[in-house]
Amino acid sequence: MEVNEPSQAESPEAPFYKIDARGNGVYRISEPLGVGENVILGSERALLIDTGYGLRDIRPAVRQITDLPLFVMNSHVHTDHTGCNSAFETIYVPGGEMPKLFDGSLDRERLQLFQSLHQSRPNLRQFMVNKEEWDTPPGGTQYFPLPEQIDLGGRVLELELIGGHTPQSTIVVDPASRTAFVADGIGTQVWLFLHPTGTVQEYSESLRRFSRRTDVDILQLSHKTEPMPFSFAAYYADFVLRARLENSVVWPNNRFDVTVYRYTEPESPYGAVSMFYCETNLG
Repeated sequence: MEVNEPSQAESPEAPFYKIDARGNGVYRISEPLGVGENVILGSERALLIDTGYGLRDIRPAVRQITDLPLFVMNSHVHTDHTGCNSAFETIYVPGGEMPKLFDGSLDRERLQLFQSLHQSRPNLRQFMVNKEEWDTPPGGTQYFPLPEQIDLGGRVLELELIGGHTPQSTIVVDPASRTAFVADGIGTQVWLFLHPTGTVQEYSESLRRFSRRTDVDILQLSHKTEPMPFSFAAYYADFVLRARLENSVVWPNNRFDVTVYRYTEPESPYGAVSMFYCETNLG
């Protein structure tokens, strides 16, 4: 996951979710911990991309935007993108990442998050609701693999697997708004969770293929409020190949069982850009 940028004020009066209309039927839902979800409207259905940390039920925020039936998806299976999954009857996820939904790791990570936030972010306590207190679907949440396209009615979205951040991190391309919703698959501070399989070379090739699209002008990241120009995808495809152990530093705040390195270019055309990786990612 990316290092979160500063987010909205956590005053007692501030709503937990902040909604921004982006035009052309696109909305961004932002939460105080620095992650954002996206809603795209069609004539028959609406798409919700990711469900956030799950500190609070996201459904009321979505219903401020639309009453259309929802197609809900996870761009990848990390805690900050799946926290409200249990609020919905059906979720579509990258097929290869489905096992993580059932091995208990997401629940353990969410519990650890709640415990740490109670100490470190006391202003968030008023918003934090245990999932056991939610009104959840009687039959629980069902999971299905992501399709290649999503038809919202008069608006067809394409899904493209980018990998890198997770084995099957997925991008949503909306030609109507010429926007690619890239989640954590592309960004200025990307963690590559490729260990023990997958290489930076393969990730670069995915980025290069994506950068050749002709129907995208902007990239919407999960942990960056303002969109980035599409040209960043081509830059990043080259950037990741410049990472070597000799030009990287060991990341001291590592919580993994392998050494993590950070490669940074502090003065790129897009500002400071970093990548976190482990040695096996270099192939």
